[in-house]
Amino acid sequence: MKNILYCKRISIFVLIGVGIITYFTIRQARLNTMNAMDRHFEVSNSALYLDNDNNNNNGYSLIKDIFFYYVVVKSLGYEGVPGFFEQAETYGFLQRLRYFNYEVRESFDFFGFSTQFVEYMSDFNNVVSSNAERFALSPVNQMINPIDKLPFIVTALRTMMFAEESSEFLVDLIGEGRGFIASDFVVSSSDAPFKVIMGNAYSEYFKIGDRLNVNLFLTDIELEIVGFLNRDSELMFETLVDLNYTIIMPIVNLTYEPNDWQEEMFQIFYYAMRNEGIIRVRAEENLQAHSRDYYEAQSKKRIEISGQIEEISRKFNLYYLASVTTQHPFLGQASQ
Repeated sequence: MKNILYCKRISIFVLIGVGIITYFTIRQARLNTMNAMDRHFEVSNSALYLDNDNNNNNGYSLIKDIFFYYVVVKSLGYEGVPGFFEQAETYGFLQRLRYFNYEVRESFDFFGFSTQFVEYMSDFNNVVSSNAERFALSPVNQMINPIDKLPFIVTALRTMMFAEESSEFLVDLIGEGRGFIASDFVVSSSDAPFKVIMGNAYSEYFKIGDRLNVNLFLTDIELEIVGFLNRDSELMFETLVDLNYTIIMPIVNLTYEPNDWQEEMFQIFYYAMRNEGIIRVRAEENLQAHSRDYYEAQSKKRIEISGQIEEISRKFNLYYLASVTTQHPFLGQASQ
């Protein structure tokens, strides 16, 4: 039995953070963090598409009605406006990201999804004894030689992140332990672990309740395992992705206030990631699909929602834009 989740990639939010930065003064801390992130920061976007194929006999649908319009909330920062790092220096930037996140989720049927990965900052061969490269996005134990710091090794691990509203399908993929519950999507302190579901291959080296220390956005975090996926779980993401070697993380709400600049930068980058996803919109049920009226209604709806996103963005002095797609992908299961 193979469980297959179909998605269509619109954009990928990718931020590679490596190393632990030593801070000498608050200003120097900011410069060190910004410079490090600038070297490893690449912005694009990701989006999750859900099943509205009612003819898929092997599958199931998370969408109970038909939706044809998909609007992607894109990452802030584009030509002609201040860059991300420049905006991060402005007063109240983190709080404005949070407000934007809340209002978009309150205003629309929003689904969050990200391919942002975590990194293991020591010898990964001590974690898994064979096929270590299958768990990694890039070569295992890459040597990093930062200026004026000791060299270290890092392994980028295959990771996928789902917000609460887009994670229901995971229940049907769990082979051991449990899926995510509501409390897993809230992290209330900087030292609280992130609950994760691991690909089946990890079950050879870990058990339910084990913890793993990794790095996310230049910050050390702890993962606590609550479940393992079924063997041969797969994800269709342009090409077939083998989830046996993937860490599944919740996109959480960080409810604690940062204690220092490093924690604030972590939350800034986290909420920039959390703010990206898709908005699903009900189709015009009384219009014939692919007719002229259908496309005109579709275009009008896209313009309307894009304008709403930009209005919310301006309300909080941000620079978010919205792009759209008219694709009709689906999410489901298939047996083989």
